[in-house]
Amino acid sequence: MNDGLSDLLRDDPLLDTAWYLARYPDVAGTGLTAEQHYLAIGAELGRDPGPAFCTTAYLAANPDVAAAGLNPLVHYVQSGRREGRPTRPGTARCDVTPGPPMTDAGAPALPGALARRAGARLVLVVGHAAGPVWFGAERSLLALLASYHRIGIDTALVLPAGADTRYVEAAQALTTAVHFATVPFRRPRHDPDTGAVAHAHRLIADTGADAVQTNTVVPREALLAARRAGIPAVVFAREIPTGDRQLEEWLGAPADEIVASVAGDADYLLTTSRAAADTYPMAGRTAVVPPPADEHLLALGPPRPDGPLRVALVGSVQEKKGVADFVALAALLADRTDIVCRVIGPLTPYAHRLLAAGVPGNLEFAGAADDPPAALALADVVVNLSTCEEAFSRTMLEAMAAGLPAVGWDRGAIPEVVVDGVTGYVVPFGDLPAMAHRLRWLRDPAVRRRLGDAGRARAQALYSSAAADAALATAWSAILPTADVLAERAGDRHLPLPTNHRAPHARPFYAGNRSRWAHCTAVAFAGPDLLVTASLLGQEAFVVSVDPASGEAAIVGSLPTTADGVPASVDLLDVTDGKVVAANCESQGVTVLRLDGHALRHEGSIRLPGGGFAHGAAWVPGRPGTPGLAAVATNTGAEEVAFVSTVSGAQIASFRKDGWVMKDVAFADPARMVVAMMRQPLDQDPATCHQARLVLVALGTDLADQQVLDEVDLPASTADGCCVHGHLALVADQARDAVHVYDVAGDRLQHVRTLRGFSLPHDVAVSPDGRWIAVANYGTNTVTLRPWPEDLDA
Repeated sequence: MNDGLSDLLRDDPLLDTAWYLARYPDVAGTGLTAEQHYLAIGAELGRDPGPAFCTTAYLAANPDVAAAGLNPLVHYVQSGRREGRPTRPGTARCDVTPGPPMTDAGAPALPGALARRAGARLVLVVGHAAGPVWFGAERSLLALLASYHRIGIDTALVLPAGADTRYVEAAQALTTAVHFATVPFRRPRHDPDTGAVAHAHRLIADTGADAVQTNTVVPREALLAARRAGIPAVVFAREIPTGDRQLEEWLGAPADEIVASVAGDADYLLTTSRAAADTYPMAGRTAVVPPPADEHLLALGPPRPDGPLRVALVGSVQEKKGVADFVALAALLADRTDIVCRVIGPLTPYAHRLLAAGVPGNLEFAGAADDPPAALALADVVVNLSTCEEAFSRTMLEAMAAGLPAVGWDRGAIPEVVVDGVTGYVVPFGDLPAMAHRLRWLRDPAVRRRLGDAGRARAQALYSSAAADAALATAWSAILPTADVLAERAGDRHLPLPTNHRAPHARPFYAGNRSRWAHCTAVAFAGPDLLVTASLLGQEAFVVSVDPASGEAAIVGSLPTTADGVPASVDLLDVTDGKVVAANCESQGVTVLRLDGHALRHEGSIRLPGGGFAHGAAWVPGRPGTPGLAAVATNTGAEEVAFVSTVSGAQIASFRKDGWVMKDVAFADPARMVVAMMRQPLDQDPATCHQARLVLVALGTDLADQQVLDEVDLPASTADGCCVHGHLALVADQARDAVHVYDVAGDRLQHVRTLRGFSLPHDVAVSPDGRWIAVANYGTNTVTLRPWPEDLDA
């Protein structure tokens, strides 16, 4: 560190220490003073030393300074001032007007344009970045505020002191109030800023916030204040720390410690992609909420068909964005006179160093554009070459929305956004020759038009404002239940199961847009005071003792679940007369267990003759001529309800519904069964659109004699475990956190009621005495025991 230069800057009014530390709160954790940080790191990041000097604009207007690799403020102080060079020249976007100062005691510094709505919940949203150039996090925050308003949730916003006035004005239009505070960066290896926690706690009280949500993983103290206030602490994780050296440097910790810190501070996680969701160990408390496509881009006309192919890298010009690789890519394409390459983003010191080192003649650094439409007007195809894993690629989505092909690496969230060969190309990471090869294909306007049209259609279908709103609303229905839902679950009792993970599932599955692990998967009563439950991932079944009066429950026995001596994952099960029949998922069969007091004994396993993953199983009543007869619902492979003998292994008959996969089966009586089914099984894609159906089927003496009596569709729902108690059928719906109740007294399915307030419920059962409903929750890995509603006629 050059002490002489530090002294030089410390004494100059252009370096505003208070402004710098407030605008860049991560500096406090580095142990550097403002002038030391600006000299060592700040100028490199394109940060301004104060509101009166713009780093990027000065370098853009003075290429001699950039070429010499000089610190811009040092140059100005030593010679630029004397030479009459401007501190904030207009050749680059640097219209920074410092925002209002930090407010006292959490009082709103500026009112928002939106009024508080009677009965609406309020989320205190905390952003850490609000500079003059708006990148993904800043633009996503504005879109998020708009989405909150559309789904009926009010917001108050916290921005860093000294935030850009133009950004503040944009935010004011979308929220009820804008507050200003020091927003320290997360420092996993340092103690939290107690002053910032206290200030956030006062803001929570002053605004009456029902929850706190940070816009990225960077802020921390507001989450701790939420915990202190007893309200949900929610992180919108827009980062995948793995491989992001810059984030590790900013936060002063390796990626695994950042992930652990976030998971430890958050009650719930919102993310932009499955790749991001899978990074954090919070399945069951995670929802994917992709950002919406810019409607201005969707409204643009078709791209130009002629002229040289303009390949663009759009965004912040930093090392981790792969700018050096883009220079190398341009060199690979330099033999083509009909291809030009363009970097569209602020001219940072890093950009100037690349320019000073020399770039191919077909490459230009165009500087920042005013907005996404202006940026994409300069491109025919957009590439993403980030060296770190992207939690989402907004530039890929914007390209698609604008009708342009999108090309990126096969890592992070890019393969979720871009469909290879359909909306653009997904290339093996680091393979620049392969990238160049695909870009040469795009010289053909017809190819560009085909990919661009498909990309725009995908953006409209999956990334519309309506889709984003629905995903956000689903997430918050689990985070902030309404008063009536809270009342419904007031008498609930919860029994947690051990959180073991023995099954070979490396990534969570999704119900709706929410990730979950398949732990507590099944539940069935063996008597008024005894039930059997199972953990799919734990590959274990449990015997639970229940106090019929209070609903208090305890595990009193367990048994590892196996099939032919091999560990097996149980999905759903049924119990009759002390005999358990369990569907063995990937083992494509069922296992029979026997209850011996509080112990479970293994009696045998069979494989299904027709194959298929077994999801649901139920004993078939009233068939004395075929002992041990079970109905097994398969959801992958055979896609049928198979009637099989657990004694001989023979399949007697089957029930199918074309285009549907079977999830579970329950019997209203020996002659009628209820089948829960879905259009497709759950998978690891949060964009899956669920559709479920419940079917009432009449059965003759010959089980092959079948007649569909009635069927009802459950749109945007899942149908998993089901049961029948008296004349009521109950079916668990993970996507809605609900159990639907239908009357099956006659030959029709009549919806009676929906019970709410569960957490990704996978199975449901009713005690023989009708006192308790038991629900197996994937989200919380618990069995919930809820008193039978008095107004629900059984």
